[in-house]
Order: sequence, then structure tokens, then C-alpha cells
Amino acid sequence: MQCGGVILDHGWLRLYGGGCPERGLPSLAEANGLDGSELGALPNFAVAHDVLGGLYELSGPHSDRPGEPGEIC
Repeated sequence: MQCGGVILDHGWLRLYGGGCPERGLPSLAEANGLDGSELGALPNFAVAHDVLGGLYELSGPHSDRPGEPGEIC
């Protein structure tokens, strides 16, 4: 089974999944600019966005964001 993403709170928060162009949801790969040729961990990995332009990222081991690796910023 595939999931384009998850839309929460009547569309205010959108979690990335496999992507759904009809709903304006990019895939996890598209949201992070990945094309399959990358090696290694990203500093931050986008997992969601909100309608006000907020971006929610999972902090990686080399993140420049506050908090510990594995936390959402």
C-alpha cells in the first residue's frame, strides 16, 4: 500500500509520504531534493510543512538546528 502523505487539521499540516500532485503534496524525496544518487545522511530531513510556510525537519547527525539528532525542529 502507498500513502501520498497525511493531511491533518483540515489541511493545515501536511506530512510527506509518497507524494500526491492532486493535493499538492511532494514526496519525501522531492521535499528533500533527492534523486536517488545521494550517499550519506542529510544534515536535516524535511518531513512536513504547514499552510503558513513552516517547515518541519528531522535533525540529522550534522544538523545546524537546535536540539539533538532525531528531534523535529
